[in-house]
Amino acid sequence: KPDVFVSGGCYVEKAGRHGEGKAVDIDAFHWHEDSNSGGMTARSLVTRDAFKNFVTARWYLGIEAILRQHFGTVLGFHYNSAPEDHWHVDNGTPPGWREGSRARVVFLQAALVHVFGHVLDIDGILGPKTRGAWEFTVGKLDDDHVRWEMLLARVVDRANGVAGSGWRGGDVEWAPAAALA
Repeated sequence: KPDVFVSGGCYVEKAGRHGEGKAVDIDAFHWHEDSNSGGMTARSLVTRDAFKNFVTARWYLGIEAILRQHFGTVLGFHYNSAPEDHWHVDNGTPPGWREGSRARVVFLQAALVHVFGHVLDIDGILGPKTRGAWEFTVGKLDDDHVRWEMLLARVVDRANGVAGSGWRGGDVEWAPAAALA
């Protein structure tokens, strides 16, 4: 679990989930050095720097996959220029796959490119190339909801492999999910 969570804010006086106090912007996570964790050293993930190299890009997408398991609205680096230096998360929609969600499609495409090595445009369009790469990555399934959950789990697994043995994404408990309910 992260030792420090850096937020750009929760409440602002404007319409929307932030104006209701039901959204949070996440700028960074920091883990302190822990000699009992099998050699984990202090590390940070600052969202604005995430795509500067292969390791942090995978790590960023692994954390975003965990956020997507708990929050219905997750806007990140690839969504548009507004959240490219943070994640915006809220519970305005339920977690899971939703046909026509640009936020979900750009995450899917980013994961397929940066985590699984497919060659695709990250354009938010769920076309045949994106569907084919998604199917190749998780298998041929008739249910996009199941395919989505499998993809999220595999992204977390791959991120865990590059983040080191001290980071285990699958057991992270996200207190903000309960706080925003």
